[in-house]
Amino acid sequence: MTAPTAITLTAIVRSTTFVVADAPDLPNQYGEGFITPARVTITHRTNEHPHRAAVTAYVDGHWRKDTDTPTDHPLGQHYAGPVDTWPDWVASIAQQVTGTEETSR
Repeated sequence: MTAPTAITLTAIVRSTTFVVADAPDLPNQYGEGFITPARVTITHRTNEHPHRAAVTAYVDGHWRKDTDTPTDHPLGQHYAGPVDTWPDWVASIAQQVTGTEETSR
């Protein structure tokens, strides 16, 4: 029996989750109301990946029927593609995490 060979691992995707405070509500992409953000997760490819600029965001929090009616219903939504189509504060976090403004699919 031969000795096992060493396995080389290279991380090509990183994901960072932040707790969010005082961020503006986001329009619910899936229906009426808004999301009051509680967390944002930025997932991006590392320098070792050939398409380094690819980045996505996931914002989760609580659904609100309107700006005055808080609920305990959890809701989240994804953002992908060019960050200029994302809410400004989400795009800004993505650019800080990735260290670039070239964030696209």
